[in-house]
Amino acid sequence: MRLPVPASPYGTLTGDLFSYTMTPTNLVAFETSPSRPSKCILLGGLSDGLLPTPYCKELAEQLPEQWSLVQPLLQSSYTGFGHGALDRDVQDLETLFLYLQTHRRAESFTLMGHSTGCQCIVHYLKTGKQSLRLAVLQAPVSDREHAATSPQYAHFLSLAQDMRHQNKLQEMMPREAFWAPITAERYLDLHERGGKDDYFSSDYSAEELIERLQHVSAFGERTDDTSDSRRFQCCVAYSGADEYVPDHVDKAALTQRLVDAMNHGSSSPIAHPLYLPSSNHNLSNHEQEREQFIHHIVQLLQD
Repeated sequence: MRLPVPASPYGTLTGDLFSYTMTPTNLVAFETSPSRPSKCILLGGLSDGLLPTPYCKELAEQLPEQWSLVQPLLQSSYTGFGHGALDRDVQDLETLFLYLQTHRRAESFTLMGHSTGCQCIVHYLKTGKQSLRLAVLQAPVSDREHAATSPQYAHFLSLAQDMRHQNKLQEMMPREAFWAPITAERYLDLHERGGKDDYFSSDYSAEELIERLQHVSAFGERTDDTSDSRRFQCCVAYSGADEYVPDHVDKAALTQRLVDAMNHGSSSPIAHPLYLPSSNHNLSNHEQEREQFIHHIVQLLQD
């Protein structure tokens, strides 16, 4: 008896699969509507690869006519994040931008991140060079605050800190420390207060959030073409029912705090909030709010 073949839960897409670099490894990306000159690049979270979110197909179908959806695999995709770092993600993105401009007629870019993909984007806005039309942060949650709900968090954090003191940051953590293979360095990046990935934690003061996030508005002022009326924008989309955020966190208030920190010191606001009160982490549970999110992004790109 043949077992039923399940459907692709996030839909199916048609387009081009291509390699954008062969060094240090063969990295590929998938693009819908490859002839379009504007590229919306979607980055998933930890362990994600192609088709990282339930809204991939809807987003690809509803993008404005000049925009295509690009889903790259970075060295940190799938379980590669465990021996990676945000700096390496930025290098992969720079390589992708150059390839798209050289070989796929790219003229403008948007970066959209889900979960830890948001940290990758915020880090790119600090160190990257390519100008962007828009950055979208969907579910910019704190890995540290989620990990801290585990009773073993303090033990493994202390172990990783001891490994740092022993100059063993590139050694792997014990198997039971995390659900995927991970070095002590990446463990600390994700789970230590002030770690390289720790951008969105609710226990930061207003001053600490500004220190970590005000470069978002500085990026727009640094890269915007003053002859172009369309300025860089950043949308912070936060879910009110995000299962990876501790219950004690006021999610609506945190969304606004993140936006305020990003806009600090800017002559005009660059970041704005989009709060989705009933949605979960990847927007799979609430069709109406998922459609609201996609419609909002499409409107930003059309404008």
